[in-house]
Amino acid sequence: MRLTFIFLSFVLTILLSRFLGIDDFGSFSYLFAVLTIMLHFIRGGWPQFVVREVSIYSQSGDNEKLSSVTIFSVRWIIYSIILMSVLLILDYLIFKSIFDQLYMYIVIILSLVFSSVVFLLSALNRGVGNIIFGQIPELFLFPSVNIAIVSAIYLHPSLLLTVNSALMSIMISFVIVSLITVLYTRTYIRLVIGKFNQRHKREWLSSVARIGVVSLSGIAMAQIPLVIIGIQNTSAATAEFRVAFQISALVLIGLAVANLNLAPAMNQCSAKQNWEKLQELALFSCRISVIPGAIICLTILIFDEDIVRLAFGVDYMGSVPTLKLLALGQLLNAAFGSVGVMIVAIRREKTMLTIQVASISVLTILSYLSVPHFGAIGAAFGYVISLSIWNISLFYILYKNTKVRSLPL
Repeated sequence: MRLTFIFLSFVLTILLSRFLGIDDFGSFSYLFAVLTIMLHFIRGGWPQFVVREVSIYSQSGDNEKLSSVTIFSVRWIIYSIILMSVLLILDYLIFKSIFDQLYMYIVIILSLVFSSVVFLLSALNRGVGNIIFGQIPELFLFPSVNIAIVSAIYLHPSLLLTVNSALMSIMISFVIVSLITVLYTRTYIRLVIGKFNQRHKREWLSSVARIGVVSLSGIAMAQIPLVIIGIQNTSAATAEFRVAFQISALVLIGLAVANLNLAPAMNQCSAKQNWEKLQELALFSCRISVIPGAIICLTILIFDEDIVRLAFGVDYMGSVPTLKLLALGQLLNAAFGSVGVMIVAIRREKTMLTIQVASISVLTILSYLSVPHFGAIGAAFGYVISLSIWNISLFYILYKNTKVRSLPL
């Protein structure tokens, strides 16, 4: 299912890049980066929190805590949506830094509401062991529906695919997928929700906040270069970085599969302090990350120009040097396996947050200094350096606390 999501996301990027053209696709990529950061701000850390806590409590059969975790997550969503709505309204009334039209702000707020429903129910189903359905809304339905809507707008003779209509398609996709998700999970959710135990409120609030900042920081690592290029350079440079990043992300196919499928087992090993078993899982995640990653990275390095030309068109050939650098950086990322998942599992979110903030600071500074002179490849250089700092630091923290090595050795 994770492979399907990566493939569908790649197809969606190809369609948008070809349908919109390099300048509009660059503008779309910039706005999408800003809105993605906002979306993950509103989500906070509750999807990861739900998977971690429910995987533990479902194993022990603690239905009281399962119920409390679910209710806590719902409340977190409601408060976050209210906060983000206020921020977007203030931006429209004072700055208008994202859109000029009010209706687009309303669209984004509604998109945040419906996406929160999708992500919560998906995370809850993954946590309780319904792995197949838990992945369907987030990993299959959303990109599939989005591809269908974008294609329909482009092919319809009386409709025009613009940056705004492309963003509108995202909101419509979230609405459709959230309705489907609620339809197929409403019976199960009623069985889970019960009384909320206030004793865990402060502990969970602190944990969700820390995980949320870490999650937001991880998303910011990928989106900050796009935002800085969009502000300091041209739309074409923004589009070139987006294309290069999208292709290089294929190197992480194995890592994505490892993170999704091994996270519950890693959480359980940490809860039992079974470090020997966690070491086995760590090595397994590294190997299944590196082997396909190395094959894909080598393919990209050899056929980089052909891949860009065939998939995205000759207008995007300027992304080739950026693609080479990012592919090598992602291979290094894959070599460390599921180190981030294990840091969360051993509950070192605070340390992880400190490292993440430091990495983002390096990324922001390097990108800000290099983008005006070198464009997309300058942002790629900052990304690879900050990603290396992140992985090496987490590797050290994990080994220091558990003697677990997250390298394929």
